[in-house]
Amino acid sequence: MGATDRERAVEYLRGLYPLGATVTTALHHVSRSGMTRSIAVIAVVDGGPVDVSWAVAHAVGRRLDPEHGGVKVGGIGMDMGFHLAYSLARALYPDGHHCTGHEVSEVRRNGRTVTRCPSNDHVNDWTMLAAQYGHDHPDERDAEWDPGLTAPEARAARLAFCAARAEWIAAQRPRLWSRRRHHSDGGYALKHRWL
Repeated sequence: MGATDRERAVEYLRGLYPLGATVTTALHHVSRSGMTRSIAVIAVVDGGPVDVSWAVAHAVGRRLDPEHGGVKVGGIGMDMGFHLAYSLARALYPDGHHCTGHEVSEVRRNGRTVTRCPSNDHVNDWTMLAAQYGHDHPDERDAEWDPGLTAPEARAARLAFCAARAEWIAAQRPRLWSRRRHHSDGGYALKHRWL
């Protein structure tokens, strides 16, 4: 696999997988030990399914399994199809991507439509902002530990703190979902699903 093969594969795959697209995988083979899998990557080209495993193998630096027709992926203990999609997204978007805001739509299996940017930063934002709010409001945060409070009063203080924190975090939402925001991890630029 030369650098030019990888570059050509990345260029080809960028045309198939724009930001927020879904990488569809199919498990073709699992070794007897369970440590290696052959996973095919299927894309829709001109309205029909096309196996693009060869290009994905070049783009992510893995070997193609000629016997079973898929990308060879080793390891256990996680969703290896997602791992392959994440690796592909990192190869296609090595410098990350700008936030898409709420334009990337996904229909879940339960029929619910979820509209969001695919980046994991938005999940991590809540934890970061919750810690920041607690740091900026220590009196509210520590009110439940006041020894003069009864158990119901301490619980009410905790609930009031949580409600105020949630309201403050919700007010930060426009800044967090701004299209000017840059996500440094390109790995979540694509979604994954099994065929």
